[in-house]
Amino acid sequence: MRRSIESGARRPTTPWRCFSNTGRRFEREVVEPLGYPAVEVESGDWEAAFARTRALMREGRRGDRSGVLLDGARLARPDLLERVPGGSLLGEFHYVPGM
Repeated sequence: MRRSIESGARRPTTPWRCFSNTGRRFEREVVEPLGYPAVEVESGDWEAAFARTRALMREGRRGDRSGVLLDGARLARPDLLERVPGGSLLGEFHYVPGM
C-alpha cells in the first residue's frame, strides 16, 4: 500500500523538533545578545552569503552570527563564529565555531 502526504502536512519527527527548538533557544539566549552581525542568505544565494562571511572575517570582527562557510560541495552554517588568537591568512587570528 502506498501512501502520500502533501508537503504542507509533513511534520518533523519529535527528535528533530527538539533539536530545532534547542537551536533556536541557543540563538535567542546566547548568540543574539553578543551583538555580532548576522549573515543573511537572500534568495538562496549561498555564494553571496559566503562572501559576506569572508568580508566580516577579513575585517577582524570579534564574531558573526549564522555565517556561511563553503568548501566545494560542502556547506556549513554555524550559529556563531568567534575570532581567536592564532595566525591564518586573515592575520594573527582565525575563527572557530562558538559553543
